[in-house]
Amino acid sequence: MEEDEAPAKPRKEGPKKAGTTAKETAKASLDEMQVVEAQFSINVINLFDAPKSIHFGKWNPRPLIQGEWKKLKVAMTQQGIKAFTPENMMPLVISARHVEPSCVQNSIKGYEAKALVLSAEGEREVKKLQMAGGRHRMAAMKSIKADKEGEMQKLKKAQGKVSRRKATKPSAVEKKAGELEEIGKKIEELEEEISKIGRWGVILYDEGK
Repeated sequence: MEEDEAPAKPRKEGPKKAGTTAKETAKASLDEMQVVEAQFSINVINLFDAPKSIHFGKWNPRPLIQGEWKKLKVAMTQQGIKAFTPENMMPLVISARHVEPSCVQNSIKGYEAKALVLSAEGEREVKKLQMAGGRHRMAAMKSIKADKEGEMQKLKKAQGKVSRRKATKPSAVEKKAGELEEIGKKIEELEEEISKIGRWGVILYDEGK
């Protein structure tokens, strides 16, 4: 899957100068070490039903570019939604004290991670989940979910049309029952697919580090 932003804990930066000095390289290495040290948990959230509303911009001001999220959507559709691979998990910057200790886990595969739960203090103090990346992934997922919901509406419309169709002869009754069964199975499969859309791995970085 094409990636849109690196899972890191960015800092607010000013304009960059052309070229890289040894001092700048050393600083970049130090920043990278601080990012690694700041990571304290891997969890799962539902992008469309998160503990708090998801916000982008504080740690990564990169704007949403329609062309990029649409390309990402195509990649997700063709290659599958890889929500739990390390390179695709979203970076969340949050104070460790705002996370329920029982769900904190670091060395674990994303799809096996526990759901993110805020501590009592987090529930009181956290207004938004501040993501440091993933804006384009989020936009692509919203569009994919909308497409699936559109498919669902069409299936239910077709189901209603078949249900209203009169059938008196045994052959017609049998045909109608078969069509309704087929549509019903498709609806069940699609409902399950939609219910899973939005489950995404997040890497937590301690805002205090």
